[in-house]
Amino acid sequence: MENLEELKKRFRIVDGVLERLYDKDKTWRKAYLYVANKYVSVEYWYNHIQYHRVYWQIYHNEQIPKGMMLDHIDGNRLNNDLSNLRVVTPRENSRNTARIRAGNHVGVSMCKQRKQVLWSAVVCIRKDQVRIGRYKDKEIACYTQEFAEKLLYLYDGDKQKFREEVRIRLKKEKEDEQRREAKSGNGQYCFGEGFTGNYQPQCGQER
Repeated sequence: MENLEELKKRFRIVDGVLERLYDKDKTWRKAYLYVANKYVSVEYWYNHIQYHRVYWQIYHNEQIPKGMMLDHIDGNRLNNDLSNLRVVTPRENSRNTARIRAGNHVGVSMCKQRKQVLWSAVVCIRKDQVRIGRYKDKEIACYTQEFAEKLLYLYDGDKQKFREEVRIRLKKEKEDEQRREAKSGNGQYCFGEGFTGNYQPQCGQER
């Protein structure tokens, strides 16, 4: 359990952005975020702490009550918008997790474009929702969405730049896998036919 007063000595929120006091030069700068154990985390005393716990407590100036937890309402542990966080009991948290698991892959949804059924892959970080792309194959969309989640530490607010970085790294992974399979003589690459990694926004949609 984090101590709120100790957190306030190290973290603050300025214009919605979490800042951290760095010991080396005693300056406040935007906290470095990265993904650890499927949660967005931030460095804290030579270790890491879950970002959503820090942000919620600093924002509300209130410590999470003993025996309670912060639950991601939509099941997406990377969607740390305050509207997606709520204080619940461990039992309520488990119930919500079970509900999410019974449904579809979080971050992937079906959409129709020109009478064609496609699967949209989306990632969320802080208040931003970034659409990575649309794919004919649901499994490809799910894989792409999970791949993009691992790269959220690269996101600097530029959605197009982030989409391009995901596309480049996916292409490189595909090429590396193909080279390995060519050497071993195995079957086709796991993405299968139809993978491009290209993002195709709908008319009027934010780019």
